[in-house]
Amino acid sequence: MRSTKIHKIEVPIYNQVVNVLITNNIKNAALYFEANYPGIDMDNVEYVDAFMQRVNNKEKGVSKLYIAILEDCTPGTLVHECVHAAWDILDYIGVGVTADNDEALAYLTQFLFDKTSVIKEKQLKIKTSTTIKA
Repeated sequence: MRSTKIHKIEVPIYNQVVNVLITNNIKNAALYFEANYPGIDMDNVEYVDAFMQRVNNKEKGVSKLYIAILEDCTPGTLVHECVHAAWDILDYIGVGVTADNDEALAYLTQFLFDKTSVIKEKQLKIKTSTTIKA
């Protein structure tokens, strides 16, 4: 996991940050969480292409939100995790989401998807350009 960069997406309207990990091995991302945040159960993560995780350190008063995705995950998988992250952010700050009040969720999901898509594409271009071709 050392070689995997953690990208940060600022969500200024809600004073939140989403940390994005893009990897070729989702289990390595899970190992990062287990090593850095004891008590997190990541046992079933090897069966998924992505996951969203909020970690809390009550002693330090810190709460961090992560999206971890495989570099070849589909756009559908990516937006799926962005919905989880958007819902989590809104819940965390106390904005209730209902059928009559869903615009905040829709806009935030779109924002996160757009930002994570750009990060993913840039990372894949860097990886492709540094690959030695025969």
